Amino acid sequence: MNKNRKVKNTALKNKTKKKEWLYIGIVLIITFILFSPSLKNNFTNWDDDLYVTKNNVITSISTSELEKFGDNFVGNFHPLTMISFAIDYHFFKLDPFHYHLKNIIYHLLNTLLVFFFIKQISRDNLFISVFTALLFGIHPMHVESVTWVAERKDVLYTFYFLTGLLLYYQYILKKKILFLVAAFVSFLLSTLSKSAAVVFPVVLFLIDYFEDRKFTFKSIAEKIPLFALSIYIGIVALKTQSQSNAIGDFQFFTFFEKIRFASFGFMNYLVKFIFPHNLSSFHPYPENNNIPPIYNLAVLATLILISYMVFAGRKNKWLVFGLGFYFITIALVLQFLTVGNAVIAERYTYLPYIGISFIFSTIIYKIFTEKNKNLQYLTGAFLLIQLSYFAITTNERTKVWEDSISLWTDVIQKYPNESGAYSNRGHFHRTQNNYNLAFQDYNMAIKLDEKNDVAYSNRGKVFFDQGEFDKAIEDYNKSIEINKNKSETFSNRGAAYGMKQQWENALSDLTKALQLDPLNINALSNRGLVYFQLKEYEKTIEDYQKYIQSNPKNANIINSIGLSYSRLGIYDKALNEFNKSIEIDPTKAAYFANRSFAFNFMGNKTAALNDALRAQQLGSNISTEYINSLKQ
Repeated sequence: MNKNRKVKNTALKNKTKKKEWLYIGIVLIITFILFSPSLKNNFTNWDDDLYVTKNNVITSISTSELEKFGDNFVGNFHPLTMISFAIDYHFFKLDPFHYHLKNIIYHLLNTLLVFFFIKQISRDNLFISVFTALLFGIHPMHVESVTWVAERKDVLYTFYFLTGLLLYYQYILKKKILFLVAAFVSFLLSTLSKSAAVVFPVVLFLIDYFEDRKFTFKSIAEKIPLFALSIYIGIVALKTQSQSNAIGDFQFFTFFEKIRFASFGFMNYLVKFIFPHNLSSFHPYPENNNIPPIYNLAVLATLILISYMVFAGRKNKWLVFGLGFYFITIALVLQFLTVGNAVIAERYTYLPYIGISFIFSTIIYKIFTEKNKNLQYLTGAFLLIQLSYFAITTNERTKVWEDSISLWTDVIQKYPNESGAYSNRGHFHRTQNNYNLAFQDYNMAIKLDEKNDVAYSNRGKVFFDQGEFDKAIEDYNKSIEINKNKSETFSNRGAAYGMKQQWENALSDLTKALQLDPLNINALSNRGLVYFQLKEYEKTIEDYQKYIQSNPKNANIINSIGLSYSRLGIYDKALNEFNKSIEIDPTKAAYFANRSFAFNFMGNKTAALNDALRAQQLGSNISTEYINSLKQ
């Protein structure tokens, strides 16, 4: 009898497991289908260039280069994310398909982890677990985190964050310290992917509350290492952001204005969970600091919601847990600190929406388990409309990220007075040599915001490309008047002065650019050229050697180092550099000609003749007299 009961229980468990995997499998398939259009997308010029396409750091993943992954990237500290990009580059170079595919894979894994996490929270409630995972997987507000290549940090840090929470649950259930250690490791990996993960230990206390775990010395002491790591990563992140001006001036907005912005974000994200409307990759602050009354209402609504959460805690722990998870994970991006130029950002909801999805799924479950048929029919109709809307919107939003034109045109449609969107679209037009369209966008950007230093600087680049160096310098001057801390602008003006052969002015600007950003390799290469023109060959070599550390395969720069050694009469070192440049690119006549001259000065006329003839074959106008002299 007992054996039969065990067999039945085992069969029932197996059937339940199969059902679970069937449902979650369907969720994952739907999610993949909805996000699959992004596999056809290109990179955009919104940080994808800084993180991937123009990031020399990711081109090497050698042990000696590892420390560079901890450098400041776009005002953030996320070395693991950079290593992830380096791995992609190692195998796939700059094929955007694979970068998008990996983002989708991480999103699918996160959807699966959400299922298991909520399954634990909901006491194995299959409906709540699957429905929460579905909402997480297909929500339109998550498109930005998944489809934007540079936002790899979101899907990556969430993966380790959720893994850590599941491991902590195992620690609670099985009382084995190994699970707590594993949770700490996952937390560490999460913080190295994105510093927003520092709230992880606070979420652990929320889990303790939900599981009726007593707040004892042990429950607090076990989290001390996690809080220590949180504090350390938090300090590093703040330092990194402040160095790059990612954190705005604390005096720019008053304390109450920041409270209104934070409350607006808190409530706006909740509204967009139910009705994700007016979606955009960029949501600017109110124009001219004219804060609408809805921001004041948001403060009141936030206070009411938090008060309800406190008083409802005794009877509805699931509600407190969901709201608590949402609040804890979104608190750091609610613009108490003015980070960036956006009042809200859709990517900020990626992890926090798990809490709201759990609440929503629980409410739906309760409705369908009660006897009110009319309410059930009404709810079913609402869900059909809502989920269809989610699916269609998510699928369409992935296409917005197809390229820089579609991305910034979408922002302009939503916010036609957003100067930065015109500037960014103009930048893409310039890279495609569509100078007329670039001028139109830059002019509009400046018309909308006369203090848009980026628009002036970018318009200066167009003038530079067209050989109008005086006009370029004029725009660079205006940009520098507005913002004296942009390394790129000084570098660009220095290049323009160089084209006018105003070497001293060029040297001054390029040196200033490198003071502002020692990693500005364009400034390094241009200053090396200026030093060469000024016959300061030792300094040329010094700058170019620094440049080569970041871009070791640049044959032109290596050849220039060789020329500098030749001018100094150090022909053995010159020869070594010419050998390197020819090894990298054996099709350049100039490299063989330069090596020929070096061989000649060293008395090796046979080798000099061979290189001279090769240079001639490749199209060099090397003189007949020189070749004849080598034959004697």
